[in-house]
Amino acid sequence: MEVGGRKNQRGIFVATMSRFFMPYVGMNEPQLLSEAIMTFGFLGFLIARSNDRGYVWPVLVMALAGFVKHNIIAMPLTAFLWLGLHRRREAVKCF
Repeated sequence: MEVGGRKNQRGIFVATMSRFFMPYVGMNEPQLLSEAIMTFGFLGFLIARSNDRGYVWPVLVMALAGFVKHNIIAMPLTAFLWLGLHRRREAVKCF
């Protein structure tokens, strides 16, 4: 078993959540789901930024995360701010 493998990472996440966040285990809380969706959207945004194209889909995924839980605004705001400062045409397309 490798130290940085995916199984180890998942196991460490589950163990940490089970030990330190006991009330959240098994709870119907949409915060973790929306954070996961937002993280995938932001990861897509970073990939689009490195390719310098394709910003619309990651922004839509981040918007979907906003519909799951409405109070997470930092990542989409950062993405729009960066687009507004560096790629104005793409920001207009995403808006």
